[in-house]
Amino acid sequence: MNNNVVFLASSQDYPYKFTAQNTKTELMASGLILCADTITIVNTTKGSKDFKKVNHGNKGGIKHISFPFRLNGFFSIFLNSFNFIKVLRYCRKDKMNNTAIIGHDYLLVYLFMVISARFLGYKIVLVVNEWRMYLSDLNRFQKIDYYLYHKISGHFVDGIFPISSYLETKTSIFKKPSLKVPVLADFERIKPIVDFEKSNYFLYCANAGYFRIIELLIESLGLLAKEGYLTTFKFVLHGTKAELDKVNEYINGKNLSKSIVILTKIPYDQLLQEYQKALALLIPLDDGMQDVARFPQKIAEYCSTGGPIITGAVGEIPLYFKADINAFISNDLSAKGYAAQMKKVLENPDEAIKVGLKGRLLGESKFNYVSVGQEMHEFLNSLFE
Repeated sequence: MNNNVVFLASSQDYPYKFTAQNTKTELMASGLILCADTITIVNTTKGSKDFKKVNHGNKGGIKHISFPFRLNGFFSIFLNSFNFIKVLRYCRKDKMNNTAIIGHDYLLVYLFMVISARFLGYKIVLVVNEWRMYLSDLNRFQKIDYYLYHKISGHFVDGIFPISSYLETKTSIFKKPSLKVPVLADFERIKPIVDFEKSNYFLYCANAGYFRIIELLIESLGLLAKEGYLTTFKFVLHGTKAELDKVNEYINGKNLSKSIVILTKIPYDQLLQEYQKALALLIPLDDGMQDVARFPQKIAEYCSTGGPIITGAVGEIPLYFKADINAFISNDLSAKGYAAQMKKVLENPDEAIKVGLKGRLLGESKFNYVSVGQEMHEFLNSLFE
């Protein structure tokens, strides 16, 4: 039977804002559409400053709904809760399997969504992309909120979509049906470019707030320069002005401004071209619990380009990737460790290309939104049996 699926609070300002979470949600939705399911993405009730009232749209068959922003975040959530119930009732379809797939929000908001969806006859599936208690710089309220959320959230749902094996284990305490939904990419839209000479740069794409990682990569570039390797970096960064200024200040202090290019707010098609032309794509991972639990969406996107990936032996990585076979993997988070992996690429460019293409083959088999969408479709149907 066909499913009517409503994604709740799994996105923010979709499709107007490019984020990893929005991309993952869109690909999950696109995979279900291929199974003839009906999809609506309802953005977070925190709202968007771009709208004065509830906004409806459609992108490639994915209906999307956004709420307005009212004065501040808490006030928006409270006022939009009234519209939320109307939207959820509007989205419901008779004679179809109605399912609400819920991403995390504040515990009270989450419980409100669960109660509303349950009252209107929806089955509920919880998406777990990270264990938020492991996030750094949490205030006291957030620590309490996340602690309670992790303790009770899974008791109110019919199924769970964890992103990693670690989170699969953590959520098994709820004893609910579970399907691991990993990072996803569109392997038809994004393909390797093999008919041009590679540019002489490594690329890192992330939030400028990950300063520790950016600092490490800049130090690794300095190590390469000392050994006589002539290469450059491209940082594709998003973040606040203060975060970007901090990065630029550090680069200038290391006298590496001529070797590092910072790109911000570039169109998605240009971003893909930057990926495809890079010597290798960097995504250092920390061995702290935050990176152990999660699985960066960027991994699947990198795989789709066919470019070699340089990353760390953390979390899901060893479950999918083999060092020097389909990725270059550093065993520790250090400038020396990542510089060593970059040297492999610089010294053996032809071999690096082969590693990248094998990484793409892995991605096609494990991270393809088409096959994962079929698995999700079957899982959702099983909840109604």
